[in-house]
Amino acid sequence: MNRYKLNNEFFGGIIYDRTKKKEIYVDKLMYNLMAIFNESLSLEEKQKAIKEITKYSKIDIIDIFRILIENKFIYTNIDYSFNEIVPYLSKPFRVFYDITYKCNLKCKHCFTNSGLQHVDELTLEEKLAMLEDFSSFGINKISIAGGEPFISEHLFPFLEKCLNLNIDVSITTNGTLLTQENISKLNDYKVKNLTISFDGYDEKSFDFIRGNGVFNKVIKTIKLLNLYYKYKFSIKVTVMKSNFSKIEEFLKLSIFHNVKYIKFNTVRADGRCLKYCDLILKDNEYHEYLLKVEKLKKIYGKKVTIKSSLNPFSDEEYDYISELGFGCFAGKESICINPLGEVKPCSHFPKAFICGNIKKDKIKDIWQNSNILKKFRTFKGNEKCKSCNIYDKCRAGCRYRAYILGDINGVDPYCFKNAGGYQV
Repeated sequence: MNRYKLNNEFFGGIIYDRTKKKEIYVDKLMYNLMAIFNESLSLEEKQKAIKEITKYSKIDIIDIFRILIENKFIYTNIDYSFNEIVPYLSKPFRVFYDITYKCNLKCKHCFTNSGLQHVDELTLEEKLAMLEDFSSFGINKISIAGGEPFISEHLFPFLEKCLNLNIDVSITTNGTLLTQENISKLNDYKVKNLTISFDGYDEKSFDFIRGNGVFNKVIKTIKLLNLYYKYKFSIKVTVMKSNFSKIEEFLKLSIFHNVKYIKFNTVRADGRCLKYCDLILKDNEYHEYLLKVEKLKKIYGKKVTIKSSLNPFSDEEYDYISELGFGCFAGKESICINPLGEVKPCSHFPKAFICGNIKKDKIKDIWQNSNILKKFRTFKGNEKCKSCNIYDKCRAGCRYRAYILGDINGVDPYCFKNAGGYQV
């Protein structure tokens, strides 16, 4: 199988690097130049590509040729696809899948309200059939969470199927059930991206959120991963009232335990967190946290890779999709599937936003025909947002946070210019 897979899109195309598990976004000019060098394309298809190229200036063409040569794309075999050009991605960029509701913890902020397994969760056969459906549609990535993935008896057969279908997997876990044997299986199934949820900067703050004794269990897991896991792993911090002022402590702890990647995200008002609304950040606290992250990147950035939710204060370059105006990714570049097989634009939205169920619907049909997804794709930001000087980075922000305040098309309550407070 070729290292690269190129899908055409309305803006040009996406090259998926199977080795590095990354995407490269190309504009229409680069896409058509690559088409000329593709041996599997017909003469008619190449003529069509040449016709498109003639619309560009010589300077632009020479510039793109330089990029193609430097990256050796001209001399590389690439799986090349022609899709019907639509004003959204031809297929989901990634699928977020909660493999089970069952969990061994009762974390205060859990947005899925996990704990007990539901009787109508997908069977193993249905899960494997879902993967076959994903593969036939050309989906490359699936992110597994829960509940707790490692409590599911279906996890490893699922991972084996993903490996056989060449679907790349990432897993988010609470880190309490990982053993040396489990880590060995992750290596065998080439799971190259593992994330440990880590919400306290010390034993007291950690166990306050996740339960007594959990901190020490997770630290033990991190030590095992450093010894036996072949690939990168990261910790993910859910930022909330109890920890937002302690970002530096998280970084110091990560470095001490040889963690190379740390991700920060914020708690949302849903699931079990509705019982603990005092954990939710006010808008000024949210802004303080983001400013702190950017400051600390300059201090600790060489020792640990630091990622946070979309940050208008950041000097980092954002990916091409963001530049295209996708903004909130829900239903535009990704979808979420819960343990029952229900598909939603984002896992935080309630049942009213279910777009279909993979028990009876093909993922292609849901992606192309769901009226709910179409509404998310046509949202470009309200008028208040469009006049903002950071609109190109924010793109009107999180639609779920706007929704819980009563208007899905409204201003994100964490907006930096029109903050109205985040009250539930």
